Amino acid sequence: VIGTTHVDLSKDPDKFWEEYENVQGSKLLGVPTGFAKIDEATSGLQGGQLITVIAPPKTGKSQIILRMAANVHEAGLVPMFQSFEMTNHEQAQRYLSMTSHISNANLRRGKLRVDEEDRLIAQLEKLKTSKPFHLVDAVNGLTIDALLAKAEQLNPDILFVDGVYLMMDQVTGEANTPQALTNITRGLKRLAQKLNIPIVISTQTLLWKMRGGKVSADSI
Repeated sequence: VIGTTHVDLSKDPDKFWEEYENVQGSKLLGVPTGFAKIDEATSGLQGGQLITVIAPPKTGKSQIILRMAANVHEAGLVPMFQSFEMTNHEQAQRYLSMTSHISNANLRRGKLRVDEEDRLIAQLEKLKTSKPFHLVDAVNGLTIDALLAKAEQLNPDILFVDGVYLMMDQVTGEANTPQALTNITRGLKRLAQKLNIPIVISTQTLLWKMRGGKVSADSI
């Protein structure tokens, strides 16, 4: 059974004026991402929103949304970062290298400089007293139902999904086809509304529909 919600506009209409004043005063309505242009476009991440970061392969999409997740975590919120591209261990290394300002390659090889080791230790100490930061990999499933189950278990403030094009559509049983991606993104929007949290996702453009090597509406 699909439930619905309703709003009576005659009840407490003053809140809409308060909302306008917040925007007018450059206050964000939602959670800041740490990226000024994204915050300007979204007024901050808000419950029920689905925000999509889309770009060609190997252009830093995962890095951007992981940085967003780190920023909201530093602001005192609990992120859940679901990756369909990397293991939890790989994601943890990327997070630690990013937030400690150290070389990820040196971290993986155990060849950090002394100053990098000091920054890593400081970041690890900081994590001991912070709110949870949940990393989830594809072992838990590739579908929206699996994502919902994990989100209900962990109860995050914000959900990040990296690599949506690798998810499995429960309707068609397909992945990375136009119909599958349509069903999955619709499902993710409903999931954001059901959980009443922002969901930020990343996915790829279609390379063969890009024009002159640039992103086009068709490729999106």
